[in-house]
Amino acid sequence: MGSHAASDFTSAALAVVGTAVDMFAQCAKDPQAAAVLGASTVVWLGPLGVAAGAVAGIGANRLASALDRRRDAQLAARDLLVNGDIARAQAAAVAARIRQVRGNLSYFEFRARSALRKLALGAETWWLAVVHDEAQRWLKGVNDREFVETLTGHLSAERRKPPGEAAWLLLLAKAEKHAGADLDDGLRKALATELSKNFVNDSFNAIRSSPRAFASVVLRFLAEVLTEVRRSNDAIAGIDAAAKHLVEAAEALDVLRQVPEELQRLAGEIREVKLAAEEGRDAAFGAQQASERTEQLVLERLKPATRIPFELPPAANKLFGRDQELAQLRTLLLDPHPNCYVVGVAGMGKTALAADAVVSIVGRTREGLAATEFPDGVLFIDAYKLHRSVDAVCSVLVETLAPGLLSQGGSIRAAAERACRSRKALVVLEGAEELHDGLGALLAVLGSNSKRLILTRTRAQATSERLVDLERPLVVQASVELLQLLAPNAPPEFLKAVAERLGGHPYALTLAGNQLGQHDESPSEFSAELQRQHFPVLTEAQDPKHTLEWLFARSLRRLSDEARTLLAACGCVALAPLSIDFAKAALGDTDGSRPRAALKELVRHSWLRLAGEQPETWEFTHVLAFQFAQYHVTPMQSEELSPTLERLADWARHVLASSLSVGAEHGLRSAAEHALAVLARRPISSEDDSLLALLLYDVSERSTALGMLGLARRCASASASALDSVSRANRSDRWSRERAAAWSLLGNVRLEEGDLAGARGSYEASRQIAETLAASDPTNGVKWRDLSVSIINLGDVQLAEGDLAGAHRSFEESERIRNKLVALNPTKVVLKQDLSLSLDKLGDVQFAEGDLPGARRSYEESKEIRHRLAALDPTSAELQRDVSVSLNKLGDVQRAGGDLAGARRSYEESKEIRHKLAASDPKNAGLKRDLSVSLSRLGNVQLWEGDLAGARRTYEASTELAETLAASDPINAGLKRDLSVSLSKLGYVLLEVGDLAGARRAYEESKEIRLVLAASDPTNAGLKRDLSVSLSTLGDVQLAEGDLAGSRRSYEASKEIYETLAVSDPTNAGVKRDLSVSLSKLGDVQLLEGDLARARRTYEASKELAETVAASDPTNAGLKRDLSVSLSKMGYVLLEAGDLAGARRSYEESKEIRHKLAAADPTNAGLKRDLSVSISALGDLQLAEGDLAGARRSYEESKEIRHTLAALDSTNAGLKRDLSVGLSKLGNAQLAEGDVVNARASFRNALEISEALVALAPSNAIWRSDVELLKHQLSQV
Repeated sequence: MGSHAASDFTSAALAVVGTAVDMFAQCAKDPQAAAVLGASTVVWLGPLGVAAGAVAGIGANRLASALDRRRDAQLAARDLLVNGDIARAQAAAVAARIRQVRGNLSYFEFRARSALRKLALGAETWWLAVVHDEAQRWLKGVNDREFVETLTGHLSAERRKPPGEAAWLLLLAKAEKHAGADLDDGLRKALATELSKNFVNDSFNAIRSSPRAFASVVLRFLAEVLTEVRRSNDAIAGIDAAAKHLVEAAEALDVLRQVPEELQRLAGEIREVKLAAEEGRDAAFGAQQASERTEQLVLERLKPATRIPFELPPAANKLFGRDQELAQLRTLLLDPHPNCYVVGVAGMGKTALAADAVVSIVGRTREGLAATEFPDGVLFIDAYKLHRSVDAVCSVLVETLAPGLLSQGGSIRAAAERACRSRKALVVLEGAEELHDGLGALLAVLGSNSKRLILTRTRAQATSERLVDLERPLVVQASVELLQLLAPNAPPEFLKAVAERLGGHPYALTLAGNQLGQHDESPSEFSAELQRQHFPVLTEAQDPKHTLEWLFARSLRRLSDEARTLLAACGCVALAPLSIDFAKAALGDTDGSRPRAALKELVRHSWLRLAGEQPETWEFTHVLAFQFAQYHVTPMQSEELSPTLERLADWARHVLASSLSVGAEHGLRSAAEHALAVLARRPISSEDDSLLALLLYDVSERSTALGMLGLARRCASASASALDSVSRANRSDRWSRERAAAWSLLGNVRLEEGDLAGARGSYEASRQIAETLAASDPTNGVKWRDLSVSIINLGDVQLAEGDLAGAHRSFEESERIRNKLVALNPTKVVLKQDLSLSLDKLGDVQFAEGDLPGARRSYEESKEIRHRLAALDPTSAELQRDVSVSLNKLGDVQRAGGDLAGARRSYEESKEIRHKLAASDPKNAGLKRDLSVSLSRLGNVQLWEGDLAGARRTYEASTELAETLAASDPINAGLKRDLSVSLSKLGYVLLEVGDLAGARRAYEESKEIRLVLAASDPTNAGLKRDLSVSLSTLGDVQLAEGDLAGSRRSYEASKEIYETLAVSDPTNAGVKRDLSVSLSKLGDVQLLEGDLARARRTYEASKELAETVAASDPTNAGLKRDLSVSLSKMGYVLLEAGDLAGARRSYEESKEIRHKLAAADPTNAGLKRDLSVSISALGDLQLAEGDLAGARRSYEESKEIRHTLAALDSTNAGLKRDLSVGLSKLGNAQLAEGDVVNARASFRNALEISEALVALAPSNAIWRSDVELLKHQLSQV
């Protein structure tokens, strides 16, 4: 196979390497990019080693001399094509480009948008799969020389062409199959064109913006170079260049700035290796050291990137008349208390005071930051720009401190807490009154190590002793000095008159001084006009922005028409930085001279200022200026703004599309805010509004994935309102269909936020629209399918609310509609998939209702549909996985119905499917996780069947998979939690077989993971519950080991967590049940410690909770069992206390419950064991009452049950101990009756069992105690 016979796609992938060299020319104007390219161009070659010389050009002979073994060529190609970090970054780039193409479509092109959405969402999966397949196919036939020729050909100047459309058409055809998408020919060609034009640059930017990908690629490359030194001097020539470029990259990129001294050291080590090799000395030792150091740096760079911000509050030209307040604030900033406040009405100079105080401590540059109280940075957060949203503030924190966390999903608050944790930073919060009651939640996110300077107009938010009061106006002298700074040529007497009239209000004085300083009117004219006004003293006004209107209006009259038009356009967008492109769009001038002149004029008149360090970006000088433009200037220009709004819509769409690309997440929020503001101003009249489509679909989806749910909700809500605002006369069917989709998407976000009532309202609105559309056209299958989706969504939220009857009706109605659609279109695969999903949903609610036969029918019908679909397309991983999901659900209902053998078969069949899927795609973490889940389910049923040995093997396999997944993605909290669950289950089965040491190790490892997870997301109730469960299970092991004090501490810590959860969610029956079980375990320890009174109180509290929970769900067998356990333990403590009548009532009530449960589920070994315990407890009572014959009968009945159970599961140590205890009790009753012979036989049999158990686990204190007791009993016979 020659180089020209390589597949089109493989050639295209290799072409990327050569094309990367051409990026130098593209980045000539960008010094940072050029420096980075020096490092990143060479690293595409992975383990070729000699690739260090690629910057200078590599010839085929030179490469060939290094590739002296076929294995090297294969490894190089595989690393080039399927390297996980590179490929994932490339996949992200492809997904972003697909989203941009999707954003350009009309939002009524439903099929096309849906297909592109599938491609984008599944990009990583299909990209890795297709690239892997292509690489493997090509590598099977290529030899070393052909590989080298192909590679170097693509590196040569003649072959540096981007992958062509033909290669992308080939790739997309395979991608569609993997993702289950269906593009028409025109759209496929358009997408291939876009990808062929942009893929190289997109990939480079994706790698550069990904800390994991960039660091891994750069540093792994150096490690390979160092390895190559030991076998080929050919690599030495490129080492100098590699070291030089690495240092340049360190200076150019934030991701590598954190360890500059380490990078310098690494570069030095590389040079030492080079010198050693050139001098003929053995370089192996030095290479090994440097390689190990490189590997350590790789691990360092895999951590989320953090930044040290230096954001000073906007300062005034000079601060006048605030020396006392400045000294007071400086003192508060330096004391150890985390919070301090500045309070004053709008325009009193809170921000200017904060700016001077902060600069007095940290200086004006970041160089001295490390020596201050705030070595981790200074942040300035303007809440006026963030729509009163704590989540929006959290997204700013993450964007500023650790942007890498944005792409990891999960709660934005949890990400912000993680970004802020342990940081000694100063956070200045402007406009805290905008957050209202959310200020407390934000302070909790910021953590205890940060210092918070809070600027607010609301005195109630501040603590009096930590407060700087700015209600006092400036004295006349300070006011005159401020005016003189701004208008130095004005006569002092006029300035004094102005100062007295404005009452010492700093912002009003600033506006007046700027107007006086323009020299376009005499000071006397200004003063006379001012004296004629009749507004109150500004510092006493409740809402100062209204009293400042005169000054704003005067300024407005002096603006040119173009500046006024631009100011009106500024009022149409958000309070966020504005670029020169915005000004060009507002004025319709692409040249830029007129927009620049208008911007300068607005700056001169104090409306705008340059926005910090951002080039050619402006912002309002004060929120009051923005509000005046928004509420006064823009309405005045409304008739002239129509064409401006259309241009602004185009600008907003372009900015939004750019913010959706890889690495641009930090700009998404402000771009969306601008777009939302334009959407609110501009009437929607066209049926093809791409701005609305971007907000509704792409931005909402992307912000949800980033955890920015508040932004996602605002996008969906604004889109729904915009669509609703269109008059009924202008609403087409397509328009109404999009309204239904908007309300549905809003419901999705609200459901994600936990707002069930809001989600239900949104889904109901969507359903009403969909019903109207379907009724208007009964033969239109698309409209009826839309209706079924709306009904499914409504059923989901009803199920989440606990409205099982409502959910049942919804899922049944959806199933009926989809059955009809399948009958009308029997060959349409997607409709059959829809039907199987409806059946699954119906089965879920039937399962929850306790209708196991109904749930089983629904799941089996769904499984049959999916089996048939998978048989028609055996290569479809999606269809095969659907079958495995159905099998798992069927196994669940079989297990619940007592059909353990059937459940085992279902779980095993599901496991086999998932094993094959995982083997066919070894890099797919999702498929591996599926397999781990199936193994866990199978282990559960093996455990219920009593097959402890089988359960142990299965849980160990599941844990091994979970460990691999967690190690592959160390920052993924979900995978860590999966591992903790697997460890917990493994610990349980180890405890059951008597391996206490193994059980403790598993439980402690699970607990440590859960401690970290709970600490990383303190508001997450589920993670707290997980931790409580781990503490409880650890207590179980400690109890078995005889460590009563340790077990009590664990149980008490577990109980405290449950109590906190119960207080925060008092209606949650599950939390009440957990607390009841926790109290029950704590009572056990108190009983063993001999504290009967406390044990009785604890058991009573547990029983009361168990009764309440069981009464709330009378059909729930598990809750009934919980109650029986509480009654049994209550009976025991009453018996110990001598209350025989009370003990009998509790024991008999417990036995009655257990008898009914065992009769209802005759194959359930656990319920039979429970019944044996109740019968044995009654025997104890009868013995205490003196009823020896009754006690003997009870013990014999209990023993027979236990003997049967132990015989069925010979590996179950717990059942063996039950039998030993039962025999011991029977021996006591026989001895009391005088039957010495049988008593001796019972004791001997019990001792034989106990000694065998101790031999299995010598450290088990309880079992050792059993042996000692039985020996004593035998000695007394």
